[in-house]
Amino acid sequence: MLATAAPQAGCDVHLALLTIWESGSAEYSGRENWHYRRGRRDSGVEENASEFEVVEVHDWSKTLSDWRRPDGSATTLGKLPLEDNEVSPPDALEDMEPDEEHFHEATGNEGASFDRTYARAALVVWPSSRILAVLNQGGLEATLPFLNELIDTWQSAAAKNGLPRKRQAEELAGHMIATWPVTTWHQRDRSEPSDLGRMLSLLASLATPTLIERMLDNLVSRQGHDTADDPAILKALAQFEPAAASGWLKQIIAANGVDALGPCGALLAGALKGRFAMTPAQLSGVVQSLMDQLPGDPASAPKDQWGRPRGAKADPAFVVDLTTVVDGVDAGLAKWVAAHVCAWPGHFDLDRVMVPAVKVLVKTRRRSGVAFDALHAAAVAHLVARITQTLEPPRDWTRPSAIGCQCQHCRELSRFLADAGNQTWTLRAAQNIRTHVENEINRARSDVKTRTERRGSPHSLIAVKNQASYERRVAQRKQD
Repeated sequence: MLATAAPQAGCDVHLALLTIWESGSAEYSGRENWHYRRGRRDSGVEENASEFEVVEVHDWSKTLSDWRRPDGSATTLGKLPLEDNEVSPPDALEDMEPDEEHFHEATGNEGASFDRTYARAALVVWPSSRILAVLNQGGLEATLPFLNELIDTWQSAAAKNGLPRKRQAEELAGHMIATWPVTTWHQRDRSEPSDLGRMLSLLASLATPTLIERMLDNLVSRQGHDTADDPAILKALAQFEPAAASGWLKQIIAANGVDALGPCGALLAGALKGRFAMTPAQLSGVVQSLMDQLPGDPASAPKDQWGRPRGAKADPAFVVDLTTVVDGVDAGLAKWVAAHVCAWPGHFDLDRVMVPAVKVLVKTRRRSGVAFDALHAAAVAHLVARITQTLEPPRDWTRPSAIGCQCQHCRELSRFLADAGNQTWTLRAAQNIRTHVENEINRARSDVKTRTERRGSPHSLIAVKNQASYERRVAQRKQD
């Protein structure tokens, strides 16, 4: 009867699983087993429900899931919250017996507690015209799959028949953007697009520029994005004319470049390879925006709320993208970028960043460029200079003796390191002193291996010199 009446009343009806979870405080129903319970408390044993009574519910949730249409078929509706005033009749959930109930013994400062779960079948009805607003209450976990389903249905239907689905998709997207979570971006190592990337990709398929612009505003205000989101951003920007697309790129990089340096470099490289491959000069202003975000003088770096310098670290992949972009867009910009990168080795470390980047560029580039030539020359000069240095093992047991600490025991350590004829030193002292000296040895990267001899009291720290620095130089020479 309900399935027949609902559409006549302009309503949708579904079957769903209603799950109610509650937790809170409990108390013992009697004291006859107090000594027995006290003995079991530290073992973490879950107690018999007959020994407890519920005192108060502190936390709870009511959700609807596992949706079915009237014909029994599944739908992509996700988990939706249920409010108390949405239940009919109002007392339908009263006096229910839980399907699962667990009581937990008091531990430490925590009193006895409980949690319990109810699972019930529910018929869910709402006005058909409000389906999308209802769905939006479920958050992105519910709306992203449903939006994807609407777009797929629209694209697979004939133009006339699919138009209502497109309008539904646009309406749902509008609800989603209006309630999009306001979050601060944090760099992640992810291979899959974020929710923001998934949304931009869906909006690009929907091909409604006004919705894309609203979503891009969210991207700009978040001040960061993930590299995995770049394809979705470029797909969305393909809906605009080149001038408008480059304008959006400039806004994104101006807002995100400081914190998301790598993703912004990859975004520009993707734009140059794709949409702007034939008109690279249109990216000049965007490249300049990225150059303004490059790490350089720490004194002029943007600061966070605690006054610390803000900014992402450069890595080889970013230098590869940056070099490719500037060499493809403008020789003057390329010359400036190469000089900046070489001038700030603290940010663009020769061994950690520059050499690995140049190795990639040597393998992948088909032609030379101003930035590539300058960075390649700097990397080769760095390697050649180190290769030509004299390399021979130590002639005696003298080792660098500069130790940061000047306490009595560290001064003894310095004298031992400077002693040409002594390989071993024994420090008999309390544990805190031994630990301190060992930390200073490690901090100075001294050519010393330590061990603790646990005979007598106090124990002894045995320090033995080696030639670890020389061995590191040999390994570095081979690599160079």
